[in-house]
Amino acid sequence: MTMRYCMLQRPVFWACRGYASNSKELQNSSRKKKTRLKQDVKRLHKSIRSSPHRKIYQYSTSLEDAHKYNPLPKYCAPSSEIPDLRHNLDRVLFSPGVHYMQDPRTRKYNFSSDLKDIPSIDNFRFDLIAGFVPPNKDPLMVKIGEELNASSNENQKSIKYFSSTSSMTSTLKHFHMLLSNYRPCHTSSFSQDFSSTTIFSKSMKCAAFNVIAPKGSGILSVDADRSTDTEIALSLLGHELELMLTAETEEFEKFLKNSDSKESPAPLPNNYQYARIGSFLMRSQSDAKSDKLPGTGIFDLKTRAVCAVRHDINYNNYHLTNYEITRSTGLYESFERELFDLVRTGLWKYSMQARIGNMDGIFIAYHNMRRFFGFQYLPTTEIDHIFHGYDGPGKSKQNYDDVVNDFGNHWQTKREALSSFMADFEFRVSMEIWQTILDLITKETNNRPFRLITKCDRNFLGTYLDVIATVVDEDMLRNLSTLADDIVTLDKEDLAATQKDELPMERIIRMAESRSLHHKRMLSLNKEIFDSCIDDQSKCLMFRITATHYFNGKLFRGKYPTPPIEILDKPQDNTWEVKYHINRIFNPQKIKQCYNTYVAEAASNLQDHPVNRENTEKAYMDQNATHLQRLLRAYSAKSEKRKKLYGV
Repeated sequence: MTMRYCMLQRPVFWACRGYASNSKELQNSSRKKKTRLKQDVKRLHKSIRSSPHRKIYQYSTSLEDAHKYNPLPKYCAPSSEIPDLRHNLDRVLFSPGVHYMQDPRTRKYNFSSDLKDIPSIDNFRFDLIAGFVPPNKDPLMVKIGEELNASSNENQKSIKYFSSTSSMTSTLKHFHMLLSNYRPCHTSSFSQDFSSTTIFSKSMKCAAFNVIAPKGSGILSVDADRSTDTEIALSLLGHELELMLTAETEEFEKFLKNSDSKESPAPLPNNYQYARIGSFLMRSQSDAKSDKLPGTGIFDLKTRAVCAVRHDINYNNYHLTNYEITRSTGLYESFERELFDLVRTGLWKYSMQARIGNMDGIFIAYHNMRRFFGFQYLPTTEIDHIFHGYDGPGKSKQNYDDVVNDFGNHWQTKREALSSFMADFEFRVSMEIWQTILDLITKETNNRPFRLITKCDRNFLGTYLDVIATVVDEDMLRNLSTLADDIVTLDKEDLAATQKDELPMERIIRMAESRSLHHKRMLSLNKEIFDSCIDDQSKCLMFRITATHYFNGKLFRGKYPTPPIEILDKPQDNTWEVKYHINRIFNPQKIKQCYNTYVAEAASNLQDHPVNRENTEKAYMDQNATHLQRLLRAYSAKSEKRKKLYGV
């Protein structure tokens, strides 16, 4: 009955959500019908607000009111402690495009040949690398929060939450989907082999999981629930490659187990940058810097494995691919292919880490776990335009003055400058909504630890964001942490203990083989968490968030919210307001349905996808592999054959 009623009320909902153009009845209605429609909308709103299954909170924010981003230089790592790029790689920072490690035609190296071969992770001393410290185990963040609260004034919000970039980005991507109404990624600069727009991959749309727990002095840590992570080998290799790019060859070789050096290197610490926005304290890791870059000069280092590794990681845990990048453009064996895949998967996470860390951009090193192929630097402004530059089908310019005046800052076009403006405001609004929802939950749960699930979705009514909070006890927190450790965590103490007994790659293979067991354990643990709190409304909460945009006081009725470009030139004459509604849902059946769907979707990443790991001869003929995996294996076999024929 409810579904039938909603279907009949679609014109009413459309008018309420700003989609009146989708209804022929509304388009052709008379003034009298419009008056009657407004009355129907008011009655519908009243009935929803009075429903025993819902409770609605209404909020709004604007360019002037949204929380400001404030770096905290007092607590940040000194610039002198942040490493520089080595091997003449810094010239990539000031030259757009991809830079080949080795020219495919002449075979001449553009950078030091010391970077040619990547040592195996089994030969690297990870015990000398500072492991990742999750926010809940970082006492310094609690100390910083307490100091900020002690020195805060009446006009400044106190610190209530603290987190790190790796724990925040998965959740923030869902706020982006909500506020942009699933805006497509803008890839018109790619060659004709690729579409002018693309969307996030299926894995990017999976729900985000966080664990929020009190850490004393009324401050709570916001940690990522890592029990669904799968890229173990690549995460581990990333630490090794970052050191390889920022250390001289002689220094790097000291970290290898087969090193001839008698001098043991000093363990490398983590360097962090800190900032706050509203009541959130944020931490980001500083990978590298250059004094010649604008702003802080800090940038992120990302080592990107080729598509043949990422789409076939289960097989590549056993047999490393020979897939190579040999050209700039094209569907396969090209840098363009890797960047296109990156846009659909990890680039959003990179952009958020850069924004939280007040960085200038991202340095990307492309590799196949055996060798590097090339390097590229993407400023944050360029990344912003990929995610915020599309606002519908392009229209040809009718006014030649528009062509003359189409420029922004740093040699951008005005539309590219607008993309950065939009990205900055969207981040501020996302953080404000997130803080608002956390405040509501912590008030209801009385500051007890809870697990947070965030998922953006859409239906015929529009785009919405679901948030589900389930209170957990100490045993559940411990079990979640243990499950995450079994699946992904390879901290430096553990690695130091297994340097002789079990090699890192051996452990990765063993963990991959037991992935189905982890899948069952995760589903069982999540069922236990939900069953323990579903009957208590103070322990199991669900909210559904919707948002609307108002430009210069008028409701935006288009598909992808985009402010007028004049907002850059005359900000005082243009306004941008975001109104968001947070609906508390009490229906247990609805909560259970959404919870089980989001958990099952995330747990599917842990399911084992069997492939014939023993067959290395013509592995591309393996019937258990997907078409894409077989195709990429064929390109790998092609590269191996090319080496035998031409010796390159």
